[in-house]
Amino acid sequence: MLNGVVSALLVVAGGACAIAGYAIGSWRLRRTLDAELEREEMDSRERFLDLLENLLDEDGNPRDKRPN
Repeated sequence: MLNGVVSALLVVAGGACAIAGYAIGSWRLRRTLDAELEREEMDSRERFLDLLENLLDEDGNPRDKRPN
């Protein structure tokens, strides 16, 4: 009998943790999307050039981001 009660409590606690994790995750995602929508929009050309700056070094060679 005691094992059944403990098992039921663990199931309920696991469900509560799952619901809380989902709520926190969706809240953070919503905040991120709102912040992204509020920032000033860049056109596709600016985004492409920004991506190239991050991928290429000063000489135009690809950056190798792997550890040695």
